[in-house]
This record gives sequence, structure tokens and C-alpha cells, in this order.
Amino acid sequence: MYSRKKLINMINIIGILKSFFSQFVSLYLIYLRIFNTKEFKRLIKISTNKIINISYPRTGNDYVKELMRQAHSNVIVSHLHRSSNYDYFINKNPIFTIIRHPSDCISSSILKYYSEKQLNKFPVYPIYDYYFFHKKLLKYSTKVPFYLFEDLIRKPKYFLNLIKKDLDLKNLNTNINQDIIIQKLYNSELDTNKDIFKFKGPSEEKERLKKEIIKYLNSHFLYKRVLKIYSTLKIIYEKKNINIQS
Repeated sequence: MYSRKKLINMINIIGILKSFFSQFVSLYLIYLRIFNTKEFKRLIKISTNKIINISYPRTGNDYVKELMRQAHSNVIVSHLHRSSNYDYFINKNPIFTIIRHPSDCISSSILKYYSEKQLNKFPVYPIYDYYFFHKKLLKYSTKVPFYLFEDLIRKPKYFLNLIKKDLDLKNLNTNINQDIIIQKLYNSELDTNKDIFKFKGPSEEKERLKKEIIKYLNSHFLYKRVLKIYSTLKIIYEKKNINIQS
């Protein structure tokens, strides 16, 4: 029991330190070069004509990747989710971000790592990931277009029209069949993964555990700051797009 407790404490400490130091692009690149050469090589080889989705995990990254793949020939390099990615790509590539309410994506991230690492206690470092990531986005909020997760999922055509304007994507096709995307992303996952934590989409057990996690989040000292950053970003987004018809 003591060793399991020690493990979760170590995972949290390492995760929090990575979250903090990932704010600084030079340190992040050094870290990747030493400890994750595969990701380092992938990062520096991304061509400047690629559209990049820099978003926190569990914010519809697979969905937006498939949506944009069908809407535009310039395929997204998705799943870049460290705050320093903004510093690295801001003057190199067209980039955008999807934001989602922290209770939804943080709880999903915690649940994912809880399952993958086979922990007996929920990890807390995803809260710090969210905080440092969105703090950096707030800094770049006038330069980086960002969109609500709800608009992406519920109003994909509206999302596509916004990103078409923001990134000047003249050849973007906004008439996409959403059902095809959902079928492609979810059905194969549900068929092959019996573990409730591995397939995408909700389940009774996942929702039960997420409620426990959200209860914990509400008691965490950083959560009020996280909510404030999200609320500020949402207000900026709504003001920017107030006259654009959904």
C-alpha cells in the first residue's frame, strides 16, 4: 500500500513539474531532445504549410482532425497540447485551439491516466496541465483563434465557417456529413475495445467516476483559477463572434 501511495505521489510531482517547465519553449525542447526524441523529431519536421491544432487533451482532437481532413486537403497535425507549442509555432504555422469546460476535459484526462497507469488514486497533475496551458493561450488570445468544444460538436458547419474566416482557408468545404465522422471515430473503437476506459464516448461507469473526480476538482485550490481563465476565454470568444450567425 505504501509503495502504491509513493508511486502516485511521484507521478503527480513529475507531472506538475513537466506542466510548469513546459511553459518555456527552450526547456521543453531540451526535455524532448533528451527524453522523447521521437516527439522532438516529429515537432521539428512539421512543415510550415500544415494547419496545427494545439489543444488540451480530451477536447475533441480526433473529431476536429477528421472533420478538417474531410473539409480541407491540408491535413492537421493534431494532439499538440503543451503550452510551449504556442511559442514554437506562433510565427511558423497557422494554428488554432479548441477550449472545453475544465470539469469535462480535466476529469476525462484524469480518468484516462488513472486507467492507463493502473493507479489506485486519481492523479492531480492534469489540473496543472490545464492551468498552464490555458494561461499561455490567454496570453496569445488575440493572435491564436480558438473555438468552443460545444460549437465544434453541435454546430460543425458554424465552426468550419469561423475557422475558414480566421485562417483564410478559401478551399474549405463547410458541407460535411457529421454522421460519417462520428461513425468513423466511434464504431471501430467500440467494436475492438472492451475496456470502458479505452473506447471513446460515454459509459455509465465512466460517468460515475467522472462525478467523483469533479467533486474532487471543486475542492482543489487551483480550480477557481482554472474556471476564471476558462470564463475569460469564453467571453473573448463570444464577443469576437457576436455578429456571426450560427
